[in-house]
Amino acid sequence: MSKLVKYVFGDQTALAFYEWDVKRQGAGQRDEDVVEWDRLDPLPLLVQRQFRGDGHFLSAWRMARLRHRGLIRLFSCMVDGHPACFGVMQGWSLHRRYCMWLRSPGWVLGPFWTEPEYRGRGLYVRLLRHIVHICATEGIERMYIWAAPRNVPSRKGIERAGFQPRGCVCLHRLCCRLISRMRALEDEPATVL
Repeated sequence: MSKLVKYVFGDQTALAFYEWDVKRQGAGQRDEDVVEWDRLDPLPLLVQRQFRGDGHFLSAWRMARLRHRGLIRLFSCMVDGHPACFGVMQGWSLHRRYCMWLRSPGWVLGPFWTEPEYRGRGLYVRLLRHIVHICATEGIERMYIWAAPRNVPSRKGIERAGFQPRGCVCLHRLCCRLISRMRALEDEPATVL
């Protein structure tokens, strides 16, 4: 019920927004430990569990449907044959209404998840760089990713992977209408060089 009330009467979200431009930043880096799950394969239990428990808009059922249609692709960084970190690459058409102010369409990366026992090993960064490499080899020139401004570990990983901060996207939902605006990030970059 609270989700319905927020959807109809108003809600506000802010996201730190990052961009990768292949022409300026290069083609990423291939990683042998990263695998792409075939769109007809069943979702790994780790992924299903995360999407069910998170209450994420990409439920396991919806994610499977979008994968079958080719609108999203699922990647996983493997450690000893176990998917320790995973991420999703989503087609532009799924996010066009959130980012109408962008001049150039591209692929949207996320959400990402690393199992708690594998955190701190740089798997997130490796996975991001590999997905950028895949995009570049397929002719995709721009990739976008965002994180909550207070999610410092995620923002650090995004910046270490080489993404450039673009600003903060403010999404306002008011009376079933979505309004998005871009503003400057209010704090310093998450990475300390």
